[in-house]
Amino acid sequence: MRSRLMPLEYYLRTGEVEKVSKDPRTARALIEKAEKRMKFVKSINITDDNASFVFEDIYTIIQECAQCLMMADGYTSKGSHEAAIAFIADKYREFGEKLVADFDRYRKMRNDSIYRDNYVKASVAVEALGIAEEYIRITRLAFNSKV
Repeated sequence: MRSRLMPLEYYLRTGEVEKVSKDPRTARALIEKAEKRMKFVKSINITDDNASFVFEDIYTIIQECAQCLMMADGYTSKGSHEAAIAFIADKYREFGEKLVADFDRYRKMRNDSIYRDNYVKASVAVEALGIAEEYIRITRLAFNSKV
């Protein structure tokens, strides 16, 4: 595993990201799905017992936001979450370094939660929920300015 994110150009060269036709219909569906998922997640009382599972959905919200903007701009990722983060970092400065770093940190936490014996605490899931809300807000503004 790489210790730091590579620039978007790296993922384009390796084929992990491809330039494709812009797909505003799919992009719209992705942001709408992220908004619906957010509504669902906010209806859950987050506890230490369920935080890891809720966190997976919160991370998915952030990933859907990134995929929305990729599709709107005519890019697709072959499942590389790092490539989606690099796309946001390179193409959407309005997210800022902190939100990009949070996305990458959550990617690692999600992997550790899914593939290792690590659990996410409720306090971390609640923090991530706020970050995901910010991702939806910025994504919606960016997407609406394109259509």
